[in-house]
Parts: sequence; structure tokens; C-alpha cells
Amino acid sequence: MPNEYIPSIEKAFHECTKKGPKTGYPVVGVRYVLKDGQTHVVDSSTMAFQIATRASFREAFNLAEPQILEPIMDVEVTVPEENQSGIMG
Repeated sequence: MPNEYIPSIEKAFHECTKKGPKTGYPVVGVRYVLKDGQTHVVDSSTMAFQIATRASFREAFNLAEPQILEPIMDVEVTVPEENQSGIMG
């Protein structure tokens, strides 16, 4: 595979991870490994490789059974004593 298409593939992958297909939130903990590829004299272009990258990402993402991570926080609320009952309610 010619090296000229690799930046397009990387760009498409990073775009896919910035806005995940399920909720639109960033996708974390994934990597994309390019093992092989073919070019065609007429049909190969940077756009074609970006489209192929996005399609392969979506397919692999759905097969991987992704999980939505929710934030976990410790919150401490400090209020005057006369407002405690309202806050607890």
C-alpha cells in the first residue's frame, strides 16, 4: 500500500473516535491496525480510503459490543442548617 494514503486513514480513524457512532461521545481504549490494503489505478484516492476506514471502524465497533462509560463522582454539598430538610428531600 502506498504511504500517501496512510495519513488519510489516520485522519478518518481519529474523526471516528472523536464522535462515537452510538452516543456521539468520544470513543476511548481502541486502536486501528492496518494490516493490508490494495490500491486501484482508477478508484484509489484519499477520499476512498477515508470512506473505507470509516466503514471498517463502524463494523468493528458494533462487533466489539461497546460499553457506554458514565462518569462516577464524589459530591459534597454544604448548605446552611435551616435548608438541610429541603436539600435532603
